[in-house]
Amino acid sequence: MHLLAVEQEFRSRSDRLKAWGIGLLVVAGLLWVYAAWSMFVPYTDHHWSKGCAAPAFADRKDLYVDDGLPDGDRQDHLERCAASRDWPGPVSALVLSTPLGVGGALLFAVGATAVRLREHDDLRARAET
Repeated sequence: MHLLAVEQEFRSRSDRLKAWGIGLLVVAGLLWVYAAWSMFVPYTDHHWSKGCAAPAFADRKDLYVDDGLPDGDRQDHLERCAASRDWPGPVSALVLSTPLGVGGALLFAVGATAVRLREHDDLRARAET
């Protein structure tokens, strides 16, 4: 095999590793965005069609506006809000994003390092001749 073909194959493999790494990092980032959206964005309770505060701010009572509900119904509404948020989704997204982020970072680092080491080896070889 010709030297130029070997070099092109090596660089294309390194570029593929970097592209896979970037892709996995993007997927991990999207999973983080979904988990953050689930934590910080207010939502509507499906049972009463009333607005609920974001889970990150649910403990602060001053964030709830007076919606005209009696105290008993208000407490029931707050409990329904707390129970209606789907927690397995955001937690699963965070758990899944960890290996994807680590794998993506490793693939990108391996691809970038291989190219840099090849360039360094070429420069060293030129300096010796």
